[in-house]
Amino acid sequence: MGARWRAGIGLGVIAAAMALAGCSGGTEGAPTDSAGTQVLKIGFITPLTGPSASTGIDALDGAQTAVDIWNEQGLLPGYKVELVTEDDAGTPETGAIAYQKLHDQGIDIITGTMNSSVAIAVANAVSADPDVLYFISGAQSQVPLDEQTGDMIFGLTHTNQMYADANLGWIKDVAKPAKVAVLAENSDFGVAETAQIESHWTDGQPKIVMKETFDRSLTDFSSLLSKVRDSGADGLYVAAASTAIPAAIFTQADQLGLDVRKFINAGLMSPALVEAGGKAVDGITSADIYHYSLDNPDNKTFVDAFKKKHDKTPSALNSLGYDSMGLILGAVKEAGSPDDTHAVAKALRSGTWTSTRGELTFDDTGRALTDTLIIGIENGELTLVDTVKR
Repeated sequence: MGARWRAGIGLGVIAAAMALAGCSGGTEGAPTDSAGTQVLKIGFITPLTGPSASTGIDALDGAQTAVDIWNEQGLLPGYKVELVTEDDAGTPETGAIAYQKLHDQGIDIITGTMNSSVAIAVANAVSADPDVLYFISGAQSQVPLDEQTGDMIFGLTHTNQMYADANLGWIKDVAKPAKVAVLAENSDFGVAETAQIESHWTDGQPKIVMKETFDRSLTDFSSLLSKVRDSGADGLYVAAASTAIPAAIFTQADQLGLDVRKFINAGLMSPALVEAGGKAVDGITSADIYHYSLDNPDNKTFVDAFKKKHDKTPSALNSLGYDSMGLILGAVKEAGSPDDTHAVAKALRSGTWTSTRGELTFDDTGRALTDTLIIGIENGELTLVDTVKR
């Protein structure tokens, strides 16, 4: 598989930095700071305004934590790394404009992006320049990777399919509810989630006893929850694209005295869900890619640094920003210079890496492969329940 490199800031990175100190490097025509060190600018496209702003800010906080450590420890000799951030506001049009602003500055390595529609728009713009390396941090869509004409686009998080395979498989084989009611928002996302459920639970284990959709603007779920109670379900699966919806549904379920096991789609297990739902979301389980308790050197370094900088434990969103930067800078280090972005991309694809999530490789499309975690909420805390091996 090629050399092993760390995405985080463990001893392996420091050793690699020393070994590569003599490599040729430097971005051609790159600016230098007052000490004569070349400045390596990496673009970070993320929502800083709009409904996805909290997601984008979390990812940015993680990325900046990584950059600060690389600069403070001098892990990329001869360079000072600088993030150049552009707001995509969670919309494709603004995302494409954000990319163009970075491209106009001559920035050829770009990461970030938390929304799939934005990632697709940026990937379409990136395709006009075969030398741009685009590393998608949080968007789950496989479209940008499958439709790329080169090998310069990467995705760090799981796809919806990868999450569904792990989450729905674990519910069936480990949690083993007998009868499940499904409430899904009436959007493309909700339709896709329902289709995944139907394709995974085909033998009546568990038995789907109810499927209902709801408008995302709905706030009173009492009639739907009465149907859930009448269905005899011992499990309730909520498919929604925001934390506010399952928080409201399970709060109202508790108020109605509905005693069911609680399941939701991947991507929502966060402090925001706990804050919105309080005690009502205790007992929820779902799939994710990260938990702060993961026992590996890179994650311990990340957690310590993030706590020191932000006075809180990091979330999966923070880890996506952090690992994006660590993987990119590790690949720059292996390539010996950021000048040849194709060499950097080749290093990413051919390497076996460590990250906050543990060992990580990329498949032929550029998708990161790691284990999937089953995360639960217990007494208001996100807990690591189980691991589904990749």
